[in-house]
Amino acid sequence: MKNNFVRLLVKIKPTWYYAFKHWRERGKGKKMCKIFDPLLASNNFIERAKNDKIDISPMKLQKLLYFLYRDYLHQTGDPLFSDRFETWQYGPVLSCVYHAFRNYGSNSISDFYVDSEGKARKIHDAVNDVFARTLNTVWDKYKPFSGMELSRMTHEPHTAWYKSWMNDDVFLLDDDIKAEANYEQEG
Repeated sequence: MKNNFVRLLVKIKPTWYYAFKHWRERGKGKKMCKIFDPLLASNNFIERAKNDKIDISPMKLQKLLYFLYRDYLHQTGDPLFSDRFETWQYGPVLSCVYHAFRNYGSNSISDFYVDSEGKARKIHDAVNDVFARTLNTVWDKYKPFSGMELSRMTHEPHTAWYKSWMNDDVFLLDDDIKAEANYEQEG
């Protein structure tokens, strides 16, 4: 009964609650971490794809953002985004990114995300060295793969997505994402 109640709470609590809770807990005698907007990080990947003349579909973008989040979390212990990855059929998904790029379907993204002010912004590398290094490492490692290939990588039994899928959870857990990163580092 208790597990069903907790699962229901997880499904109905909005994302802002988790951001506030994390901010409040991190503020107790600890250094505050910088949390980024995943839509701005999306533009970082889209920029690299345009520069390298590589197609980037919405699915590929989602998986790149996931690997970026995973590796950043592994290196810093801090989440990169306040948005939580959801457990969708084809792997981890940030719903805000899905909605921003869903019109592309399975086609290559041709335009940057534009905010409410009509500006296409990205996260500048100088803001955070760890972010910049992790972004470059993830891009260099995963850019040759298609969205479907990256999706298959997220479906391996050691992954956070797999654990979440098997438990019928709505969101991936940061502890499972950290465990996945540790597994990747050892392998």
